[in-house]
Amino acid sequence: MSNNFRNTRFRILALLLSAAIIAACATAAARPIEPGAWLMQSPDGAVEKIEVRLVRDGEYYLNAPGNPVGGLYRLKGNELAITQPDNPRMQDLVWKLNADRSLTLVQEAPVQVSGRRLVSATLVKE
Repeated sequence: MSNNFRNTRFRILALLLSAAIIAACATAAARPIEPGAWLMQSPDGAVEKIEVRLVRDGEYYLNAPGNPVGGLYRLKGNELAITQPDNPRMQDLVWKLNADRSLTLVQEAPVQVSGRRLVSATLVKE
């Protein structure tokens, strides 16, 4: 085998490996909210476990039995807004995605609807 052939083969393999790494990084960047177990800390200090499920690109389900934040959400930019709440009265929930990939609740239904004040609650990956 000539050196020219080896060099060409090496360059092709290096190019393919680089493309695979770039694709993997792009996929990770496209999903800034990691599915799995998260902890929600309410403004009153209570901590609850919330399961985050990836439904499809940009859509997440927060499984939160007994908690008003449960439901289907859509990620747009750095906001995760509820589209289908488990509790139909909880239509206005919006979480802000922070630089450290935690979430902060920035908008909620009136406290008369939920029975709890939740704005400023945080979600962090367990």
